[in-house]
Order: sequence, then structure tokens, then C-alpha cells
Amino acid sequence: MRRLIMLLSVVVLLSCGNGEQQQAEQLLQTARDRFEQGDFAASLQLIDSLRTTYPRQVEARREALKLYQEASMGAARADLARTDSLLQTARAAFDSLDAVVTQHRADLTATAEELSALTFARIRRDSLQTRFDALIGKVQLIRKKQTEQ
Repeated sequence: MRRLIMLLSVVVLLSCGNGEQQQAEQLLQTARDRFEQGDFAASLQLIDSLRTTYPRQVEARREALKLYQEASMGAARADLARTDSLLQTARAAFDSLDAVVTQHRADLTATAEELSALTFARIRRDSLQTRFDALIGKVQLIRKKQTEQ
């Protein structure tokens, strides 16, 4: 009788593990689908859920790590493109405003509003440049991690 109970317990545990494996694989597939659709944030969130919910599914987690790096890279590149566009616009705005303010300074007609606007344009340009540089570093780090594996 004990053997029968133990055998049934093993069968139940194995079937639960198998179901857990299938659920983890389904979650991973959903994350892949979101990645392919370009929804990197949703893909990353699903991968985090997989890691939390199924900590014993090593193979699914191993595959999820690769996908996580790819989705992180995709998100970083998309963010980098947006930031680059904003940076180019901010640089052009600063340069044109700087030319006007420089001329007004030479003529001694620069107003406080112009000087403030120039300062805020410089702050915006510099903060976008810092963000751009940080994103470049992030992309390089992700590439390095991908080549290490």
C-alpha cells in the first residue's frame, strides 16, 4: 500500500512539473510573440513573470535570458533613436537661439527672457546628450553580455 501511495505521489509530482513546464513554455512563447511584434516592454515583463513564477524551469529560463537580452537591446535601440531625434532638434533650437542671443549681446540688447530661454535650451540639449550617451553605454553593455554567452 505504501508503494502504491509513493508511486501515485511521484506520478502526481511529475505531472505537475510537466504542466508547469508547458505553462512556462507558453509564457515564453507569448514573450517571443510580443518581441516579434516590437512590444519590447511587454516581452520584458512576461519574461520577468516567467522567472518569478517558474523558478525551477531552468531550460525555459535559459531561453528567456537570451530573449530578455534581445528585447532589452530592441528597447534600448528604440529609445536611442527617439533620444537622437530629440537631441538633433534640441541642438538646432539651441544653435539658432544662441546665434540670436550672441548678436543681441554684441548689440547690448539681450533681454533677460532671451538669456533664460538660452539657458533652458542649453540644459535641454545637455540633458538629452547625457541620456544619449547613457543609452549608447547600455547598448554596448548588452552587446558585451550577449557575446559572453
